[in-house]
Amino acid sequence: MEHIFRDERGVVHLDSYFTYVESVKERFPPHVYAFASDSKHYSLHDHASLYDAWLDYLHIIEPAEGEK
Repeated sequence: MEHIFRDERGVVHLDSYFTYVESVKERFPPHVYAFASDSKHYSLHDHASLYDAWLDYLHIIEPAEGEK
């Protein structure tokens, strides 16, 4: 990701990501911004993180319009 990087020691840095999320805050519904801007969701030591999360279902729809 453009705003999340790992340094030469392998440490992940999120400062740029949180700055970006704050800069586009108005584009998100309030509940999405609240999740994206909460640092505990990115810590592997917090029970609120998505570490070891499973994706059970993904549905992608691309409505077709016009000539193919």
